[in-house]
Amino acid sequence: MNGDKTMEEKLKEKVETTEEMITEPNQENPQEAQDLPNSPYPQYSPLYIPEENRRKNNKITVALIIILIFCLICGMIIAVSKLVEAAVNEASAEIPAWKETYTEWKEELADLLASDDTKFDEDKGEFSGPIEDGEEYDGKNPDEYVDDGDSYVPKPEDKYYVELADSICDDLSYSVGKHNYSYFDEKKGVSIWVEYAQIEDGNLAFEDKINEALQDGAMYYAKKFGAEDVSDFALEVSTYVTYMDEEKLSVVVDERYYWETDEKVDLYCMNFDLKTGALLYNTSIIEPTEKLADAFREMSEFQNGYIEALDEMTDKEICEFFSDESTLIVFYTPVGLEVGLNYPNGWITATMKDYEKYLNKL
Repeated sequence: MNGDKTMEEKLKEKVETTEEMITEPNQENPQEAQDLPNSPYPQYSPLYIPEENRRKNNKITVALIIILIFCLICGMIIAVSKLVEAAVNEASAEIPAWKETYTEWKEELADLLASDDTKFDEDKGEFSGPIEDGEEYDGKNPDEYVDDGDSYVPKPEDKYYVELADSICDDLSYSVGKHNYSYFDEKKGVSIWVEYAQIEDGNLAFEDKINEALQDGAMYYAKKFGAEDVSDFALEVSTYVTYMDEEKLSVVVDERYYWETDEKVDLYCMNFDLKTGALLYNTSIIEPTEKLADAFREMSEFQNGYIEALDEMTDKEICEFFSDESTLIVFYTPVGLEVGLNYPNGWITATMKDYEKYLNKL
């Protein structure tokens, strides 16, 4: 046997030596261990990453994560600010218009109280004050001005009843006047003004009884909230004598109060039988049939135009409103019988000129 190594054996040893250099790097000098023979550049095993490169990669990864987190936080802050801005804008848009009216009204009343020419009788609850040129004033209410050029005067020939208006007659056995109660507390933010009707200069058997009902009906919310010692409260009650003859008297109270975030607007109708002194139930005057509901809907469209609240009601639902004493509106006028309903955000009426066929059969 020849002791010299054959060419094949030498080649095999060379390969084994190279594999050892690749798979078993020198831990003390990994750079040197990874230099392959016959190569002028350092080479690395795919299974081995130098420590300095590893640290460099870690720093880049951490930096990217920090940047990503920062961007997410900024995005969330911007999104939240946009949502808050949108919510504030929406809330501002929903502020009811009555607040501006209430503020103006309170400022006017404060100016009136501060006027040297204005006097307030606490016992009577009435104001007296200066009169502007061209206006008639009875000395009871600073807002009770009469402009004959603009006032609506209902007539039987009218196609419908245009708006709430007085129809006070001076040729009957009795007359009707108006009085008012006022209260103002600037510290509590309370403003109350109530107008009520009273029968005067008459010899009616039940005059005192009717007058008491007229005053109590108009003063309902003033007494209710006055007893509760409220603040940030405004109440305005206007009274209209819509019809009067020797047999019946119709008086409508237009009530509007604003308390903190609560607002209420409705009509309260008082129809009196002057022969008996009885305050009639509104539900006893008309019969709530679907025929009436259909006629009311048709007349309302002609008289008032499109009303969303009414359009969303069925005839059956209208009849339910007509059957409830608190939601039914009914009062006499020179034009006819005004029929309507109070709903959560307001009220609506329509004129029934041929109302006899809708009256309750007693």
